[in-house]
Amino acid sequence: MAKTKVSIGVRFIIFATTLAAALTMLNSRQTVHIKDGYTFLASYEDSYNGYTFKPTYKDWSSFQFFIVVNFLGAAYNLLVIILPNGSLLWKLVVVLDMVIAMILVASCAAALETYSLLKNGNIQSSWQPICRFVPIFCSKVI
Repeated sequence: MAKTKVSIGVRFIIFATTLAAALTMLNSRQTVHIKDGYTFLASYEDSYNGYTFKPTYKDWSSFQFFIVVNFLGAAYNLLVIILPNGSLLWKLVVVLDMVIAMILVASCAAALETYSLLKNGNIQSSWQPICRFVPIFCSKVI
């Protein structure tokens, strides 16, 4: 399998987007202060009454899975870009392309379902939506 300019370009785009997705998810966080039982306010230095709520990617394992798989996909595509043309590993690349693609799709599906729970909640399991309280976090996650 010979590398063409198009295949290198496509792999570079995939590398950049998977890396950007992982870094964006790593930086998704927001801090809000809950003053009474229902009101979420911006974070204040003097939070004597109430408590601080800080959602991050670490709170949901599907977001952690998403980050790991996107870093894996970025590293894999970077390695394929620098793989020499005459290498015997090109047969393995065809198989690994499918494996990485399926794992990326699975991580995206898991992260999207978690986002759906954050945005809409789930009445049957008493999961309340939180995106109305932490819109910056939810916009970065989506």
